[in-house]
Amino acid sequence: MHQALCALLASMLLFEPVANARATAGSEPQSQGSRPQKPTLKEKILTIAPESYVEVCFLDKRKLRGRLGEITDEGFALQVAKGDKIQNLTIGFDQVKSVKVVEKKGTSTGRVLAYGLAGIGAFFVGLLIACVATGCGD
Repeated sequence: MHQALCALLASMLLFEPVANARATAGSEPQSQGSRPQKPTLKEKILTIAPESYVEVCFLDKRKLRGRLGEITDEGFALQVAKGDKIQNLTIGFDQVKSVKVVEKKGTSTGRVLAYGLAGIGAFFVGLLIACVATGCGD
């Protein structure tokens, strides 16, 4: 009985890769046609939340940062701060290499400051609890 079970398991192990190879060999041309394509630049931009702060990399290696505006079939609007004025630029998809969401300057500094103050507060609360528990105020 033991030998029969071993033979059955061995044949199943040998048969499965052959069956899988046959199944995938017959479906290769169909799978290439149905393979998901890389999303277009417009599709990527449409996934970005409106008014997000983005960095646009152009095909000529220039970079601009600003707020994402209206998106059309031909391109998108970008609000760029120049001194104390805001310029609305219209940028065509054919000019752009990539667009990515970035944090505005100062945002990470504020976050670090908030975490630092929270840490200092937690330290002093812990120190106060330790002092009360040991009776160091007596």
